[in-house]
Amino acid sequence: MCSSYGLGGALHPLPDDAVVLDEKDTDAAVRAWSRDGGGHAKITGPRARNFNPIIHGLEHDVELAWWWLWLGGAKAKFSAFNSRDDMLVRRWRKRFQHRALLPANWYDEGGKTWSLPGAEPFMIAAIIAPREVEDDGPELSYSMVTRLGIGEASSVIAKISGEPRMPLIIPPEMYDEWLDPAVPGDAELVARVQLASEELSLAVSPIS
Repeated sequence: MCSSYGLGGALHPLPDDAVVLDEKDTDAAVRAWSRDGGGHAKITGPRARNFNPIIHGLEHDVELAWWWLWLGGAKAKFSAFNSRDDMLVRRWRKRFQHRALLPANWYDEGGKTWSLPGAEPFMIAAIIAPREVEDDGPELSYSMVTRLGIGEASSVIAKISGEPRMPLIIPPEMYDEWLDPAVPGDAELVARVQLASEELSLAVSPIS
């Protein structure tokens, strides 16, 4: 399972000409988080109360969120920080109707750090849910969506941890479809994003 990713930071600097997202306000907000927080997204919890940026809605709003999906209910608990793409319809159908993107240019999996050539930024799929608790934390929680590893992610990680998994990377041409609340979260959407993610998924490689 992927439990660490980020955008920039001392060990994974962004290229000078990199564009996180075309909208200037969105790009600036995400870069501010990267600069101020060291560019490292970690799972949120009682001891590691770090909050990470998500991009959601057709206006590409940026909001800090809790990385651990909240289920809701009187005795609710945080349920998952990763959600398999092949379980979105069966296990996460309700949450799958509310989706977000996670800005990144690296992630850790199988004891290695992975990146696109040139450390270019990319977007990881996520599902989101409101946090129904009264504290000073953010209002939204999220879970990263993962897919079956392909390319180097398949061969390298399989040797280390059995079934290879990797973040589901969404290409730019699918940002709006993934974020559009009018697009149903169903098996057809899963199939489309799996296919669309293959080129970028094949392009990532371990850098350490």
